[in-house]
Amino acid sequence: GYFTGRNLPLPVLGPAAGGVFPSTEAFINALFSDRGGSVYPYLSDNIRQQPSTDFLVEARSIDPSGEIWRSEISDDMTLSAIDVVHGPVPALAWRIDYRGCSVSFSGDMNGSSGNLEKLAINSNLLVANNAIAQQAGRIASNLHMRPQTIGEIAARAGVKKLALSHFMLRSMNKKNETTHIIKKQYKGEFVLTDDLMVVSF
Repeated sequence: GYFTGRNLPLPVLGPAAGGVFPSTEAFINALFSDRGGSVYPYLSDNIRQQPSTDFLVEARSIDPSGEIWRSEISDDMTLSAIDVVHGPVPALAWRIDYRGCSVSFSGDMNGSSGNLEKLAINSNLLVANNAIAQQAGRIASNLHMRPQTIGEIAARAGVKKLALSHFMLRSMNKKNETTHIIKKQYKGEFVLTDDLMVVSF
């Protein structure tokens, strides 16, 4: 933390700019820059190395453009990402491979690009956001996946286990219906997550 210092910078990775939305780098700079108008200018040493810097944040914008972006974190860990469609909002799906195990995260997306399937192929676990119910309207389904889409993607990607997360009020009371719809499409292991829940695979 701030009072104990760090040995390495903290990387903050996210999507490139799109539409009215800034890149991840521009967003972090807008929060911490000392060049006027930022939210926390007194923390500007945290985004540019200074003698007083104990907690350096390094923002990086990722722009896969439909291809899988990869970064070797260590000899046995790889971080991967691909762009997904979240309406007009730039968004990425992520995957972590570690010692033969793989976990993929959909993030917020509507499932229309086909990119999550490429990223999550044969993952041990896919964590998918379930923000809307099957009967959600056009605007909501332009931002988020319907349950049927989640099941179809999990099946096409051949993931070993599917975990639903990121429930919202419009999906919270539809969990039984959502489970039924997904199980029509996806025949693997399936779990509905909760806060602080440990998912084994």
